[in-house]
Amino acid sequence: MELPDLGKRCTQKDCRQLDFLPTECVHCRQIFCGEHLSPFVHDCGNFKDNVLTDGDLAEKERERWQVTCSFGKCQIKDLLTMKCPKCEKHFCLNHRHADQHE
Repeated sequence: MELPDLGKRCTQKDCRQLDFLPTECVHCRQIFCGEHLSPFVHDCGNFKDNVLTDGDLAEKERERWQVTCSFGKCQIKDLLTMKCPKCEKHFCLNHRHADQHE
């Protein structure tokens, strides 16, 4: 071999191929050749399959725009913001008037 120190070996036990363009797994930070880089191929212990469905994405988007009522223990979340002009806080429909939330 002309350049024995160039590149790195794949950390996959049954491979150990010397790769001149080694790639690091973003989850476990180990070095792999192109064939074993996928976390599904090398059974990456740090990889979490967090693929979201369209329904999950829609729910997260809805939560992002919801505002929680500022009144005491009221946990009602609305898409409409009811901001009190006196105290500048957001309230649900039940507590939106100043005399209802003091």
